[in-house]
Amino acid sequence: MKRLTNTAVLLTIAAALATTVISCSSDDNVVESLQPVEQPTAEPQTVHVTVGAGFADDNNGSGTPSTRSAVVTEGTARKLTFTAGDRLYVKGEITGTSPQKIVAGYLDIVGTPASGATTATFSGDLSVYEYNSSTYAYENSSHTFTTDDPLSECSEADGVLVHKDAVGFFVDDDKFGYYTTTTASSVDALMTQSLSVYGYYNSLGKQFIFSVFDYEYGGTQYCTPIFNCVISGLKPNTTYDVTHIYKTNFEKAIDGHGSGLGAVTSDADGKATFACYGACKKAENYHILNFISSDKSDDRNVYLGTKALTSKVYNIGTAASSREALKFQEAKFSVDTDKQVYFSMGNLYAYKGGSGWEWYFQSHQWEYVGNASGNILMTSSWVQVDLFGWNGTSSSYDNYGISSSTTNTDYGSTAGESLKHDWGHNAILNGGNTADTWRTLTSAEWLYLFGMESSGTDASGHARYRKYFRATVNSVLGIVVLPDDISGISNIPEESSRGTASTFGGKTYTTAEWTTLEAAGCVFLPAAGKRNGTTVDEVGSLGVYWSSTAYGIYYAYSLYFNSSSMLPTRSAGYRYFGYSVRLVRDVE
Repeated sequence: MKRLTNTAVLLTIAAALATTVISCSSDDNVVESLQPVEQPTAEPQTVHVTVGAGFADDNNGSGTPSTRSAVVTEGTARKLTFTAGDRLYVKGEITGTSPQKIVAGYLDIVGTPASGATTATFSGDLSVYEYNSSTYAYENSSHTFTTDDPLSECSEADGVLVHKDAVGFFVDDDKFGYYTTTTASSVDALMTQSLSVYGYYNSLGKQFIFSVFDYEYGGTQYCTPIFNCVISGLKPNTTYDVTHIYKTNFEKAIDGHGSGLGAVTSDADGKATFACYGACKKAENYHILNFISSDKSDDRNVYLGTKALTSKVYNIGTAASSREALKFQEAKFSVDTDKQVYFSMGNLYAYKGGSGWEWYFQSHQWEYVGNASGNILMTSSWVQVDLFGWNGTSSSYDNYGISSSTTNTDYGSTAGESLKHDWGHNAILNGGNTADTWRTLTSAEWLYLFGMESSGTDASGHARYRKYFRATVNSVLGIVVLPDDISGISNIPEESSRGTASTFGGKTYTTAEWTTLEAAGCVFLPAAGKRNGTTVDEVGSLGVYWSSTAYGIYYAYSLYFNSSSMLPTRSAGYRYFGYSVRLVRDVE
């Protein structure tokens, strides 16, 4: 939701203003030095205000605003007019008051505006409130205004135009107005019911000036585009939270955060039809609409490309791309002579919220927690952990290795025992959200994957030990693993330069280049470091990934690599060490 802010709106329109003040006296005033001291009252003082208002479609006040809705063509500016039933919510901070006082409330439109009207008159009572620093709230109060124009005595007096059918706006105890971020079924519905229309009071012109178009704030040009969407490729009958992400380039956008646009629900065919509005810089940026299901099990993107948006309607009819389906669903990796697996979309991490641990895959293959506090402050809330200890069946722990203990016996002490609980036993919220869907590779499977138990070849005749190479992806060091079918995959080292001959600097990929390889099924294992107790080190230069196979009474096998070594079945890792986990799913 958004509270009325100080966004500058520089429009000019003609309107009339007449203001009358009705002061309500208080019998509780205290006389001190013959001067009245205003005290909070049981009911707030009200001032009756009648104001003129209007809007135009650009910062110069030119143009001819027409209808409030009915704009669906890309390249056509949105237009607005006043309509019967409109209301104006006003809030002003009274200048020179301490504690801070405000005057706030609704004004109703006067009469029925003519068709296409771009000016109107609003009238009603505004109330006076005073901030209480003890309760952190505004309470009923009064104020002695010195002119017949109370809004001119405010350092900031702003308003929001609220349509009579508005569903996205509400007022908290008449003191503050909010627009909830929402979507609508169509552009018409969005512009009549849910569109933010902000304005500011011009005391010299005695008018409120409104715009939903391009504006400037802090020296930066902004706009409020509308997205008129028909999106397919979603899960049927599923509710998604929609976010607009925009950054200067693709690499930043794919890894960025954005503004929430509201929620939509797909139909039985996996299609969602809706309209929503956002706010972004007018400069050229790469834009993405991100869809995340309400249960966090599905994460999809619509790539809009590089555009310099403005305050117009943009028609978007395309399919959303599922991260997992796009990258890994079709990519198979042999881990035995007759066994293949799919890899998860990223390293596993556990997130501790207010109700306990939740399990996720990183959204991008190069992401990891590393030196961040989560891997160290594991008993705290609101942290992420992705370096886990290895608990055997004889361990007293039931925490999937989320512990800083360095006592060997805490993690089990029986030779050859199994994992007490495979990490894949958990329901991974963005990995299907179903328990036991994923699992950890055995040491033998890691060994087979990297082709180091023999000099055999795959079905395509390629040496299996040539199916990986060190690389840098999005400035992160790690190992690229190629799927069984590498036909059609380009931009990778020659076979003679892969495997043990490769170096981290041998191949460097931008995010855009990696996205192409990822879509072809390539896997990236980042060098996420290791943890010993509460010390995390070698982040960015060492990668260690657990297997599900124990070694001796205090150890377990792991995949180990750095700039010079590659050990798919390293046996020297104490179970209390914190290593990365990358889960797989069996090909049925």
